[in-house]
Amino acid sequence: MPSNIENYKLFPNQTNVEFVKVVSRKKIIVNDWERGAGATGSSGTGAAAAVCASVITGQADRQCQVVFKTGSLYISWDQKTNMIKLTGPVAYVADGYFDLI
Repeated sequence: MPSNIENYKLFPNQTNVEFVKVVSRKKIIVNDWERGAGATGSSGTGAAAAVCASVITGQADRQCQVVFKTGSLYISWDQKTNMIKLTGPVAYVADGYFDLI
């Protein structure tokens, strides 16, 4: 299903998809699908977007926990500066090299 949305004709360059369940004003659950990668288990930009959409629709507060299958992030969206701050654990997962040739 998410791949059908990612590749829908209205998105010629594909798109990311976030499925959001508002648990309370302070907590939402998000499942994400990133274009070209599929289900990734978490996404910082997806978390920020999910909170912004939930705030704009009146369903959540500007400081909110975002729960993914892989863990949680905390998002704070400052009303005065419009800055979004993501807080949460980090872990080293890989390294590598990429040739730009």
